[in-house]
Amino acid sequence: YGDFDINNWHFEVCTPYKRELPQDFSMVAFHDEECKIAYLEFFDKDLDGVSENRGMVGFIESYFKYKFK
Repeated sequence: YGDFDINNWHFEVCTPYKRELPQDFSMVAFHDEECKIAYLEFFDKDLDGVSENRGMVGFIESYFKYKFK
């Protein structure tokens, strides 16, 4: 879950855990062409994990209502 891209945005998950995504984590996204940075915080004590078939891109689209174009 470390690094992934959505369109022209590059995301990095900022967490000390490498094997599974925790219920409380932060992400930083960079859009080099437009010189933009996004900070995303997530907390959900009931979340067991990120759906394997939708992955992090689906996770961002579901939980964060922002269009990363």
